[in-house]
Amino acid sequence: MTMAEWVARVLIELPSTLHYEWSSPAGAGTEWYGPGSRPDLYTVHTSSPPLWVLEAKGALRITQAHMRKGAAQLAVMRPPVLHAAHHRVLVGTSMEPRLFTLVEHETQAPAKHSAPFDGPMDVFQEARARLLAYAFLTSIPASARRTVTVAEGGRTRRFGESDDSTAEVRRVMRVRRVETGYPIQERPTGTRQMLVAELPGTGLRIGMSRPMMQACGAVLAQLHEAMNATAAQRPGWEYLAPGSILAPSQWLDSDLELAAFKAEVDRQSLGEQRSAAEEAYRQAVSTDRPTQPVFDAPELAPAEADLELFTDDSYLALSRESVLAGPIRST
Repeated sequence: MTMAEWVARVLIELPSTLHYEWSSPAGAGTEWYGPGSRPDLYTVHTSSPPLWVLEAKGALRITQAHMRKGAAQLAVMRPPVLHAAHHRVLVGTSMEPRLFTLVEHETQAPAKHSAPFDGPMDVFQEARARLLAYAFLTSIPASARRTVTVAEGGRTRRFGESDDSTAEVRRVMRVRRVETGYPIQERPTGTRQMLVAELPGTGLRIGMSRPMMQACGAVLAQLHEAMNATAAQRPGWEYLAPGSILAPSQWLDSDLELAAFKAEVDRQSLGEQRSAAEEAYRQAVSTDRPTQPVFDAPELAPAEADLELFTDDSYLALSRESVLAGPIRST
C-alpha cells in the first residue's frame, strides 16, 4: 500500500488518495460498497478522465498470480460498481531479492449512458484523506502540540531544508525573539502555521494548517449527522457516538447491510460534506492573518526539523534519529 501511495503521489503526481471503504466518488454505482473484493484506493485529478482507481499488491517475491488477482479486482470497476470513465493502476511490489515495483496502467472508456462526473473534489478530498490525522491532533493534550511556521507556496510540495522562503521567515522570527526575549506572538505576512504533533515513539511529526483543520472538522460533523439520520431509518442501525471516529459498533448483521448503510450515508451527505468543507476552509483562509492566534498552541516559535515536507495545508517532519530514518542517519 505504501508503494502504491508513492506511485500515485510522486510518480503520477495525483492528489491525496482515499480508501474505497471511506467514501464513493461521483459516478459510483449501487454496488460500490457491495460484496467481493474492490481496488484499494481512488483519487480525483484534473486529468481526463479525472477518476483514478489503484490496487496494491505486495509479497516477498511477487508473482504473476499476485498481479492477476490485482487485475481481477480492478476489473470489477464496471457498472453497477462504477459508471464513470476512469484510469486503472495496478502496483505490484516485491521485496526479494531486492525491492522493486511494477506499475500497470490502462484507461477505461465510459460505458453507455455513463453518469456525469463532477470533477476534482479538492478541499473535500484532502479533508477526507486527513480525517485520521485530524482525530489524532484534536485528541492529544495541548501540551503535546506545537505550531510550526512555513512560507506560503500553494499546493506544491516543498522541503524545509531547501525552501529559502521558509528559511527567511524563520530567521526573521528568531531575530524578533532574540530582540524581545519572548516567543513571537504574530508571524510575518505570506506565511502559514501548522498544528503539529509527534506520533509517540517514532520521531515523526505530522500536522496541518488551520484552514484544513476547519475543513476536516466540518466534514466529520456532516458525517456524524448523516450517520445518525441513516441509523434512525431502521431499528438496530446505530453506531458509536462521536469520540470514536467513524466507528461502527455491533450493528449490521451482514456485509450487505454494511454496504447499504455506507451507500445511504454517501447519498445523504456527500454534497453537504463537500459544501461544508469548502465553506469552512474559505472562512478560515479569510481570517488566517498574521495576528490570528492559531489553535491555542503553547508555542509560536519556529521549529527546526531535520527533514521537512510541506504544502500550504499539510506538514510532515522526520528526525534523523528516528527509527524510521534508516540509512539517512549516517549521511
